[in-house]
Amino acid sequence: GFVNARWPVDRPITHLEVLGTLVDDDGRPLTTRDFRMERPPVPQGRTHGVLVAGAGMEVGKTTFCASFFKAVREAGTDASYHKVTGTSCFLSDPVRVQAGDRPTPDTWEGEYVIAPEDLRATDFVDACGVPSDMSVDAAAFVADTCRFLQSEPREVLLAELADSLHHRTNLSLLASAAFRSHFRDLIYVVDPSVDAARNAEHFVRDILGWRDVRLAFAGRIATSPEHASTRREIRARFDLPCLDHTDAGAMLTWLSEGRAL
Repeated sequence: GFVNARWPVDRPITHLEVLGTLVDDDGRPLTTRDFRMERPPVPQGRTHGVLVAGAGMEVGKTTFCASFFKAVREAGTDASYHKVTGTSCFLSDPVRVQAGDRPTPDTWEGEYVIAPEDLRATDFVDACGVPSDMSVDAAAFVADTCRFLQSEPREVLLAELADSLHHRTNLSLLASAAFRSHFRDLIYVVDPSVDAARNAEHFVRDILGWRDVRLAFAGRIATSPEHASTRREIRARFDLPCLDHTDAGAMLTWLSEGRAL
């Protein structure tokens, strides 16, 4: 981001000193893209993709992903998690999902070590080599993301779309047949109302055209006691479940039903 984003307004920055830079063997500066993970594609077919999206930021998408990922891994299933769009912030989302029920990274003390062979959480820096999905044109971002997802030979692939479902890059991904082919399920963290759930279903089914994906809702609508009647109405009217991220058994049952289809 721009360097003075959080600098006090009354103290304008007048000088920047570059202390160092990364270069290659020929002395040429390196960029994030130079560290992109190059992985060969693997045959598709056995991976069950679950896409998590939401109505906006800070609605509970990563909280759901962390609980879902932990339940799947503890059930003995080989799984991976990929943060697809947004702004690079590895410590706040991918490592949080990888760490499971550990406290959030900004409250950690000491070291947290992940062995390379156990790393199951990545983001678009690994996939595309850019610090933001706004740092490259949409077509290249979609192509690089799809190439990266195709290299994940896991039993379950959990992917999270940052921001809202209507985010510019998210819409480009959702319109891509290659991206669509990776997912059988879409979990939407929705505002807790019947109207919001109905509008989300309409957008996914009729606007995006994702008609054959299994759809479920998550977030406060699925966990808060005061929304119990809303959950029952959504199930009765639309035949769609609300997945409580604190109920590992219910999430695993829902996943196994989808994998059996």
